[in-house]
Amino acid sequence: MALPLKDLGSIKVSEAAHSYLRARATLKRVELVALVRDLVEAYVKEEIHISSMASEIHSAKGLGEIAGDLQ
Repeated sequence: MALPLKDLGSIKVSEAAHSYLRARATLKRVELVALVRDLVEAYVKEEIHISSMASEIHSAKGLGEIAGDLQ
């Protein structure tokens, strides 16, 4: 069962970004919206992974939670 999707509203991008995304969607034979959704999901997964790794590294140094040091 897929999780429900959240609406991000109308997202504006530059003409260059739109041309790139349109070309990529065309080459992959997917809808533009689906491509952008997949790119956002991949970006978020990578950022969460990086954050998790940074937190583990910080904790391994005995420095506690990294989030507390950033505030």
